[in-house]
Amino acid sequence: MLLPLQLRYGLEARPYALALLFSILGTWQFLRLLAQPSRWNGMLYFLVLVLGAYTAPYTLFLQAGYVLWAVFFQTNRPVRILSAAALALACIAFSPWYWATANYLKSYLAVTSDVGFKITPKFLLLPIREISGGGYVCSIALILLAIVGFRSRRIPTPMRTCLTMGLIAGTVCVLATDLTFGYFFAIRQIMFILVPIILLAAAGIESLLEEKRPRVLAVLLTLFAMGAMVKNVRYFSDRSEDWSAAAVALKQATDTGACLQYAGADDPRFYTFFERSLAQHICPTSAASITLIAVPSTRYTAIKDLQEKQAGLLKAGYRAFDTFRAGGATVTVYELAR
Repeated sequence: MLLPLQLRYGLEARPYALALLFSILGTWQFLRLLAQPSRWNGMLYFLVLVLGAYTAPYTLFLQAGYVLWAVFFQTNRPVRILSAAALALACIAFSPWYWATANYLKSYLAVTSDVGFKITPKFLLLPIREISGGGYVCSIALILLAIVGFRSRRIPTPMRTCLTMGLIAGTVCVLATDLTFGYFFAIRQIMFILVPIILLAAAGIESLLEEKRPRVLAVLLTLFAMGAMVKNVRYFSDRSEDWSAAAVALKQATDTGACLQYAGADDPRFYTFFERSLAQHICPTSAASITLIAVPSTRYTAIKDLQEKQAGLLKAGYRAFDTFRAGGATVTVYELAR
């Protein structure tokens, strides 16, 4: 609960915190299935997998690592059959959603293709920096505790292998999927590997206590806590993104007689949620008699879409008249050249 990544997605109206919950429940239910391989536990594991998949499909990758471990390293035949069946049935249950939205996914990926999947020199550092959500200090302390836990005897060797395979599958499968579909990589896609990382880190804490190495433990926990606290405070105090302020700025532009146009896939509802009157100031299809047009853009606006919008207005005889920033949004007002 101290992790800045969990705090962020726990507060945002997005599904990732819920998906992380299902990843935790999936790991717990897999361990129950391991201890008591019954049809009932197999059905519960299947249910958690389906709920996780319909919340965020990438949750299946972590569980796939666990199931692969069971299939190849477990001698208990019922465990192998029940876990593999649960995963296979979960994929089948998820397939109708995928096929029903396949066309939408293709069109969405086409819109975001200007970003795409890119491997840069800093790419390998990104997961290390962001896996905790608290930057290098917080993440490295957490990773070092997990390494200590992996090397300790607190977790039996088979379970260490299981958690490691979940961690690897939850990362490699995400990268392979992003590469296949040309989608950009983001830490939220692999945040589910926090489950095995936290379990290993907890074992690392216990190991350091048993080995009577309090100074090492104190340093790592202090770095982790300080990194997490600083990031959490910054998260609440950051004002670089304020949709309410951006909506007010747009309203001021409409008060001067400008109508609104949006670039590409930018959604007007981000602004109209705070200023409902903005919905009445969308530019009509025929812009022949419009004098002023205001175009908002944010860091989420695709550069390609913004350039196309600007080029279209310039071609239609408009020129940039005024530009101002508010709440992380840039509003450019175009005036019809006389």
